[in-house]
Amino acid sequence: MYWKEKNEYILTSQIDHIAIGPTGVYLIETKNWKPLDIDKKSEDLIFQVHRSSYALWRYFLKYYPRRSVPRIRNVIVSKSGFNSSLKLDRFIDIITPDQLLHYITQRETILSNDAINKLVEVLEYTR
Repeated sequence: MYWKEKNEYILTSQIDHIAIGPTGVYLIETKNWKPLDIDKKSEDLIFQVHRSSYALWRYFLKYYPRRSVPRIRNVIVSKSGFNSSLKLDRFIDIITPDQLLHYITQRETILSNDAINKLVEVLEYTR
């Protein structure tokens, strides 16, 4: 698929985890890096997450009208935390594993059970 923003083709993309529930769709990248490594490699990490998120969004376009594609929240779960702030950029949050449950469950409900079931079905087509 062509990624116009970066003027390149995405031939492959690897997503660690996708969580779907009443509070939305979460693309979860897991890292067991030291906080300093995240700082050093932040540009590559941002690119990786944006690329995976864009690929997932484009996949959803096969099943949803453009304006109806569910929003994808990007989150990095870092075992060691992160030094700088809670975000690498405005679209990527960084949390620790013990924060993940709260991060997902304490948001506003935005998806109905039917919407969740449809998303799960859509993702099962990739198997």
